[in-house]
Amino acid sequence: MMVLKHGQKLRQRLSSMNDTTTTVELIKKLDTAGMTDDVPDESLEALIENARMIAVSDGFPKVKKLHGAEMPALDLATRAMTLHLLATQDGAGSGMTFEKVDVLENHYADTSRLKWLQRSPWGQLYWRLYQDYVGNPVKIRIIEH
Repeated sequence: MMVLKHGQKLRQRLSSMNDTTTTVELIKKLDTAGMTDDVPDESLEALIENARMIAVSDGFPKVKKLHGAEMPALDLATRAMTLHLLATQDGAGSGMTFEKVDVLENHYADTSRLKWLQRSPWGQLYWRLYQDYVGNPVKIRIIEH
């Protein structure tokens, strides 16, 4: 019987990150708000990689059977987190409630009191996926800056 140390287990999980179906093209298709319009593909690739690492560290399985169907849990979480990272970055226009074009005027919703994953529909989806596929007591701690 082979016993893996914690570091070996983590390396095995991280090595499976490369076989993802989450691509720059897919993220652009899912982005109906235009958040990716001015973002270089290299930056989107880095965001996808970071989102994948977040999902792996949060404990998402690669695939999980749910209601009789095998669901790509890790890929779904990666997509939701990538779009959430885009939606919550500074200057992304998240929370815009009103825009007037003839005289430049924008109104934004105050999201400062919301928890980080509640600040975008994609973060809310990530949280729902977390509850469905990971289901552990929450170990996520957000340090506000």
